[in-house]
Amino acid sequence: MTNKTAAGLVEYARLQLGKPYWFGTFGQLPTEALLVRKSQQWPRPWTQARIDHARREHISHFDRVHDCSGLVKAYLWSVTSTSPPRYNAAQDLNANMFRSRSNPQPIATIPEIPGLGVFFDGHVGVYIGGEQVIEAQGFEQGVVQTALHSRPFTTWGKLPWITYSEPSPLPHMIDVLAHEVIRGNWGNGEDRRRRLTAAGHNFNAVQQRVNEILRGIA
Repeated sequence: MTNKTAAGLVEYARLQLGKPYWFGTFGQLPTEALLVRKSQQWPRPWTQARIDHARREHISHFDRVHDCSGLVKAYLWSVTSTSPPRYNAAQDLNANMFRSRSNPQPIATIPEIPGLGVFFDGHVGVYIGGEQVIEAQGFEQGVVQTALHSRPFTTWGKLPWITYSEPSPLPHMIDVLAHEVIRGNWGNGEDRRRRLTAAGHNFNAVQQRVNEILRGIA
């Protein structure tokens, strides 16, 4: 089995940007047969208007379709970003099942590790770094890139069957940035978050160090 990495998941997710959301799918080619099968299997989300739109706008226009957990499963089950996924029942998890298997932690503590899963009830996205997420958001949006804190994500975790490489810690740089923050060089509140993130820094790590310094922790 091909080793599946966090970096590979991010790359796969980026390649799906702009492609449609089809409930119950995991990277398949959108066809009339697939549409009929999924709309019959999941009649509640597949309204007639959505069926008509998918038939008119997606079939013959796109090479892959996903739902939110299907974005992760498609990467796990595809040899390349263009090869057809091969179903694996052992890995067929929905969003909440992925969350429960990912040792979920509060979203405020998310580290700067691209490829993490981010979750709220019934939904999963792929954290790509810099406080950005790629997610198969819904029928109307498709696969999109969103700001982490613009969405109601509550937890993060390391997805099962994905290999993660821990980032090298840079304590000296974080200390320097923390003291700059305390001096007021990076603004306050959301302005601080925005400026640090735009400069490529991990806001959460810097803010944690700021809090430690202010509490007198060496």
